[in-house]
Amino acid sequence: MNRSEFNSLIERTDAVGTHAIGRALVHLLRRQTQDEQRDNITRHRNAVGFNGGDGRCGVITAKYYIKHGMLQDWQRVYWLRKDAKGNSRLGKYYNQIAEEAKKKRVKGLTT
Repeated sequence: MNRSEFNSLIERTDAVGTHAIGRALVHLLRRQTQDEQRDNITRHRNAVGFNGGDGRCGVITAKYYIKHGMLQDWQRVYWLRKDAKGNSRLGKYYNQIAEEAKKKRVKGLTT
């Protein structure tokens, strides 16, 4: 899936779009270090997982999605908010999300 297809998917207003956002956030959560996951923050400047500005909300939202299997409207709005360049907050993590999705596909093919 390319960046354009990813953006189209997460911008859907139905359950498919909501679950795509939730799954993407879970991918990013799993890239966070154990201490970052535990403390609901981004502590390490390692360009992996959420950046410092999104760390707290990212970890909490991903954990919420894992627990409830859905997102609140405000959570969707937060992650779809566009920056000055027109990129969504979640969209800036596209490369990491695509990398995790690729790992999952490869793992599925080998098992």
